[in-house]
Amino acid sequence: MRVPLSWLGELVPLPADREALAQRLTSAGVEVTAVERVGGDWEGVVVGRVLEVAPHPDADRLRLVTVAVGGGETPPPVVCGAPNVAAGQAIAFAGEGAVLTDPATGQPRKLKKSRIRGVVSRGMVCSEAELGLSGEHACILVLDTDAAPGTPLREVLGDEVFVLDLTPNRADALSLVGLAREVSALTGAPLAPWPTEPDAAGPGIAGRASAEIADPRLCRRFTLALIEEVEAGPSPEWMQARLTAAGLRPINNLVDITNYVMLECGQPVHAFDYDRVAEHRILVRPAEAGETLVTLDGKRRELDPERLVIADPSGPIALAGVMGGRDTEITEGTRNLLLEAAAFDPVSVRRTARRYDLFTDAARRFAWGLPPESAPIASARVCRLLERHAGGRVAAGRVDVWPAPEARRAIRLRRSRIPQVLGMAPSDEAVEGALTRLGFSVEKEERADGGADGGADGGADGGADGGADGGAEEAGLSVTVPWWRRDVRLPDDLVEEVARVTGYDDLPAAPLAGAIPRHPPLPARALRERVRDLGAAAGLSEVMTYSLVSDADLAAVLSEEARRAAPALRVANPLGEARDSLRTSLRPGVLRAAALNFDRGAAGVALFEVSRVYRPGADGGSDGGDGGDGGAERGDGRPEEAEAAAAVVAGARLDRFGNPLAERLDFFDAKATLERVLAGLGLSPEFRAVEEFGFVAGRTAEVRIPRAGGPAAGGRSARIGTVGQAAPASAAAFGLEEEAFVWELDLAAMLRAEPDGLTRPPAASPLPRFPAAAEDFAFLVPEDTPAGALAREAESHPLVVEARVFDDYRLTEGQGAEAAPGSRSLGLRVLYRAPNRTLNENDIAKVRRTILKRVKSNLGAVVRDRA
Repeated sequence: MRVPLSWLGELVPLPADREALAQRLTSAGVEVTAVERVGGDWEGVVVGRVLEVAPHPDADRLRLVTVAVGGGETPPPVVCGAPNVAAGQAIAFAGEGAVLTDPATGQPRKLKKSRIRGVVSRGMVCSEAELGLSGEHACILVLDTDAAPGTPLREVLGDEVFVLDLTPNRADALSLVGLAREVSALTGAPLAPWPTEPDAAGPGIAGRASAEIADPRLCRRFTLALIEEVEAGPSPEWMQARLTAAGLRPINNLVDITNYVMLECGQPVHAFDYDRVAEHRILVRPAEAGETLVTLDGKRRELDPERLVIADPSGPIALAGVMGGRDTEITEGTRNLLLEAAAFDPVSVRRTARRYDLFTDAARRFAWGLPPESAPIASARVCRLLERHAGGRVAAGRVDVWPAPEARRAIRLRRSRIPQVLGMAPSDEAVEGALTRLGFSVEKEERADGGADGGADGGADGGADGGADGGAEEAGLSVTVPWWRRDVRLPDDLVEEVARVTGYDDLPAAPLAGAIPRHPPLPARALRERVRDLGAAAGLSEVMTYSLVSDADLAAVLSEEARRAAPALRVANPLGEARDSLRTSLRPGVLRAAALNFDRGAAGVALFEVSRVYRPGADGGSDGGDGGDGGAERGDGRPEEAEAAAAVVAGARLDRFGNPLAERLDFFDAKATLERVLAGLGLSPEFRAVEEFGFVAGRTAEVRIPRAGGPAAGGRSARIGTVGQAAPASAAAFGLEEEAFVWELDLAAMLRAEPDGLTRPPAASPLPRFPAAAEDFAFLVPEDTPAGALAREAESHPLVVEARVFDDYRLTEGQGAEAAPGSRSLGLRVLYRAPNRTLNENDIAKVRRTILKRVKSNLGAVVRDRA
């Protein structure tokens, strides 16, 4: 919001230091983001008086204008092409060397001597565009001033403008009058009289116009006024200057006056052409299905019953609170106005403005919430200005439909509540003075029995109302809230008002009393953050995707049985079909993100996401957990928000410079990133082949980890996720044509299996003091033996620090003496190390024999014949 200070200064005296005033308003919650100075760059531009206008000797549309600019000498005539220049006018004159705004480019341009059709011109009679006031360039600016020629123009039209950034709770400050109230309260300056009622009244409006409200919840008050015999024309120069400084473009007196009053008192007012309103009867109602309305911007709007409209018997004539209709708009031929001022439901206006993308100045004010009391005040103010500046005759009285007038809100404020909130105890006079200056009515209350302070226990818990059983006996204040402060509802709101006026800088800087509460442990959150760090450390790029998905997205990654067993939670008011359900899996998001990356030219992607999935609640059977931390099922029927993680790798493998190689990323790349994440959590996962919907059979494994407590806790291991190749149909559903390899983890299941160790910070371990010895084996194993099982058997020996499978290929009959159909060969590298000595050959031979015995006994693996 832009506030010209010359305008504000008519409503309340302003201090000379504008910067200090801006700072004081900002510290009181009315933020001034900038102080602009209109006319600060008008060097060399003065007030001139047109002495003579003569025709140009060589151009029919140009004229020679002689201008008096003071100083005793009259400069030579200047060439001017404006059609409205005339002798006797006060104009803005720029001499040679002045800097003006170029209307074509909007950039500053230094004025130079020029020859125009054979005549030398050493100056210019300025338009609004050349002064940077508006885009009007065809006509010169004619001044309404008695200033002597030669007076700097900035002294006549210059102004300072506050640029405000207000919060929606302060709708009362979204006006000049509201800001004047703030300045008066903060500085103690008195408010100037603000006349609203017209001087005279014509025949009454009764019987010549009527209004009706169909739903009082959507329109709390609706008023109509009638002004006859108006004459459209330019609005006064001072009004145009103020509108321009405030950021609005002047149009004509009829439109400008309604805009002027909207800025002045914050209440939008709309004028209909009285003669074009059918039967002069207004009905405020929801639109009917199939109705349309051509709004003032010329667009036809399809209406529905959720839109509140202003209608006459022929149909809708305006979108309530947003924009008027073309059929009843004000034109140059309008003679009679029907003036509407109302209070509409903020939610209804917001939804309508969003539906049609019409965020007008009026819609913004209605959407913030306007009090019904402001409607007749704004209507009367418009009538007064139309009477004076449009020649209108105001009909006596007004149509005023107010189904349910509201009583002024009264709030009881205990004196002891103020120091509880502020940490200081201002005097009673300071409290009453601050509230009174803001327009509140204050009455003192005394204790009924003069007894002890009964309010101490009422406010000990910091309750919003500050009152409890004993508080009724404590002395306090009965405060009546002014009608324009709809944001003040609680006693603590009154305390805030006192602090704003007395100054936040005066509040004491005291440490908090008592001990700071201990932060409760949140294991699910801690695990989520650790997995995020580990995913990035594993070389994956983190993405954040929408929590809302469609049924089709979930159907692409989950079987029908799984979706029936845990149906997705539906959104009551979805933005569209693609965002109507809360996700139960992270796979749709990461697969779609991968597809978008490939669409934008990526050769390979490695993405992951750690976020929440949403599942329907289960009745009973809760295993405890931390409830709202998202770590365990509640078991009370409420939906569960569970932490999960998912990743996808696809496309070309990249070299260390980020350039794509011929090799493609595969299952083992995805599995490697998963193993790095789990290893960072201190887990040794087990992978078992599994068939699952949305994955390719034979290239999919379930991920299991040891369960804390072993069999007594429900089994030796717990399933925590899946890793595998996404089925082509599943990937294609998200626009992904590459082979994609995905893993997904249920972090809540991980916490249930290992509730303590996962959130414990990793402990540092010393570097090994003794060297390691490595040995490679080639084992023949049955084809269905997991490679990880072979590595785990080797790592079970205390002197084996690592066992890693580095080779895997199938054997055909005749390859090796021990080969059998269906066998495969696994290459295993074993790393030996002792913590207290260097191992010799005998030590390694003993370990080797133990490993060979274990893998043969447990897995049927034998060392492959090298012959």
